[in-house]
Amino acid sequence: MDAPTTASQAVAELNAAWQQSLAQMLRISPGTLQLLQPPSPAPTDSPGLWAELDAIPAAGAVSAAAPAGPSFAQVYGSVILNLKPPQPVGLQKALGDYYAPWAAYLASGPPMPAGGVVALYRAWAADHIPDPGIVQAGLIALVQLEQSSVSVAVRMYRAAQAAGNGFAYNLTAADLTAALASATNLSFSFQLPAVGTGTGTGSGTGSGGAGSGGSSSSGQGTGGSSAGGWSIGGWTVVGLTSGGVGPGRPGPAGAGSPGGGTSGTADGGAEPAGPTLFTAAATPAADALALKLLGGGMSVKASFRSLLQFSAGPLSQSVADPPLSEYTPWYYAPALTTAYQTRDNTLWNKTPPTWSQTFGPGGTLLRVCSGLTVADGIMLQYSVPVGLVRAEQQLLQAAAASGIWPFFVPLESPWAVRLVFAANRTTITVTCTAGNPQVLARMVTPIPAALGLSS
Repeated sequence: MDAPTTASQAVAELNAAWQQSLAQMLRISPGTLQLLQPPSPAPTDSPGLWAELDAIPAAGAVSAAAPAGPSFAQVYGSVILNLKPPQPVGLQKALGDYYAPWAAYLASGPPMPAGGVVALYRAWAADHIPDPGIVQAGLIALVQLEQSSVSVAVRMYRAAQAAGNGFAYNLTAADLTAALASATNLSFSFQLPAVGTGTGTGSGTGSGGAGSGGSSSSGQGTGGSSAGGWSIGGWTVVGLTSGGVGPGRPGPAGAGSPGGGTSGTADGGAEPAGPTLFTAAATPAADALALKLLGGGMSVKASFRSLLQFSAGPLSQSVADPPLSEYTPWYYAPALTTAYQTRDNTLWNKTPPTWSQTFGPGGTLLRVCSGLTVADGIMLQYSVPVGLVRAEQQLLQAAAASGIWPFFVPLESPWAVRLVFAANRTTITVTCTAGNPQVLARMVTPIPAALGLSS
């Protein structure tokens, strides 16, 4: 790959190396990580954590802002409630002449007993159908009807709506805290080549902490990579492989401001251009300084007291232990899979949202957040064998105070920046005090993979 000629190109390549190094330590594909620049403090309560997981990521390898638009729970609900219920052909056949009065009774809105429509049918049939054989045949047909994926999904979602306490995920903030406490120290380093020279390198050390621990109440957790597919906290992810920082200049990672690029994404989304090294507005002097630093053969070292990929999915079954016992399961994957695989109006109503509006190009549900990369006790140091004149030093000091790569956070607690200037070397150290965990990235999964489909 040609050497970068602009600060934007250089920062895009730096982002790619950062992304690949994180992915290597987490044992996941680099392409699944969406860097957060700036990172966000890890949520301290479960509703906050679920809101992070429920946000539908925008396209791009780097995100500079919280996702906008409806959440996954909102889009999922709008889809499920816009699918046609299964046709009662079997029930009509089983009940014969009794079907019309049963349908009329059901349409009248009678009080629903605890056992649902099946219990309602039993009570009605006892008074209206004298033949036990017809009663039993109707019961079997009704149960089959009620067990269709759309029927199950609608009942679950409406029950969660009626409960009114939100749409939970299957792991909690307490699970995240426990996972961080049990994670071990991890570190890695990489080096970008100087402009016009050979290849960059990368390495990493440490073990553990690369996957999230399962909740004792839900019994679900994650591990490392696999050649096939595996379940990640309720999502199913297919075909991820371990990534690493190999020889050669890494490809650019796309992003929006402040740290981005121009590459596309696996699901076809476009990305805005214009990555910078500093939070402050780009100027010719700042761009020249960034290119001087990045083109000098930068070496980067990162260490974390804890680094892990915390993966969770929508709550799909009841949990006995609090706090999840207080929440109603609302997600039923077979119904969403059927909706994805059925594009026509045999399943979808003609009213919005349509299949194209949901899963087509530019649709509302092209990808999901299947996990968060969380770090605590952060230390990042990058060093360049390049000396800076006084004006450049002052510019770098001012830029560092407002925010600098890769975190782009202002110089205030718990963040700190230390600059060391020598005749032939410039060293920048960015730290975040332990006890202030940060979300560094999202794990972004295309919707087919999240549903366990190959494409």
